[in-house]
Amino acid sequence: MIQFSRPCFSLRTLLLIALGIAAFMGFRARAWQKQNYIENLFDPGTGGFVFETSRGKWSSISKSNGLLTDTAEWLTGNYPKLIQVNCGPKSGLTAQEIDLVLSVPTLRRIYLGGEVTDSMIKRLCDLPQIDDLGFENSNLSDAQLSKLANQAQMETLHLSETAVTDRGLACLKNSTIELLALNTKQFTNVAIESLRDIPQLRTIAIQGLQGETTSISEMPNVEMINISLVAATFDGDTLPNLQSIHLIFLDALVASKNLLAIGKLTSVGRLSFTGCDLKLEHIDLMSAIPSLKSVELDNTSSSQNLGAILKTKRPDVTIMYR
Repeated sequence: MIQFSRPCFSLRTLLLIALGIAAFMGFRARAWQKQNYIENLFDPGTGGFVFETSRGKWSSISKSNGLLTDTAEWLTGNYPKLIQVNCGPKSGLTAQEIDLVLSVPTLRRIYLGGEVTDSMIKRLCDLPQIDDLGFENSNLSDAQLSKLANQAQMETLHLSETAVTDRGLACLKNSTIELLALNTKQFTNVAIESLRDIPQLRTIAIQGLQGETTSISEMPNVEMINISLVAATFDGDTLPNLQSIHLIFLDALVASKNLLAIGKLTSVGRLSFTGCDLKLEHIDLMSAIPSLKSVELDNTSSSQNLGAILKTKRPDVTIMYR
């Protein structure tokens, strides 16, 4: 019978093997971690990057999670398909790093918060494929916005809490923007009404101070409006394609004002409420809207009860809860 001798290793050899295995497993764990970012998720509030993976999906990464080195050069070198970047104050990037990231030619969606420099604007002007720009909580000026107004592919623009005024908003005339988000405290009603000069504008998001009133009219192409905190008046004759309205964080009085105004519209089929203080009188106002087809209630007081009552009054209306 053939006998095999048992291999014999010294303690030093075993220790070296153990260290080698540990190093290999650590390397593999790091590689696995880098390949398993949160799929299809990106939170602009945390700061990070989104790029296309080999499987055609999107993944996100934040400098704060330790997967990035100190410079953005590593990112741009390893991920040439970078398509979205959030360079807000929470991203942890320096102005120099942001400038470097903005040189990536594949970028399509960019969020810049805090300080926006002229150098960044110049970089953005050299990226004609951009279709989504966000400048919330930044110092973006009228002069800087005017340089970006004619970006050929720009479809979405977020201007809430910036230094842009009526003059800057006027620069968007004849632009290709389809969705525009702004804050009423930056602009007058005259400037908001001038949005009718943006021919492809389909969605408007308006945020303001509780109880403020803004007027929305003469926007024949607009299909959806998001209204946060403010009361709005609508000229139904000049909003023939307005189909969906999302009301956000409204108290009972402001909600009533908005619903009374919406009741005069003939095309609105969908209403959404987020964090609104709805009462029984609001159900009566909603049930009186002849074109209404669906209502979505999200984080809204007594959602289930109010939804059931509305369904009794309008069985043809679809009620959704979130």
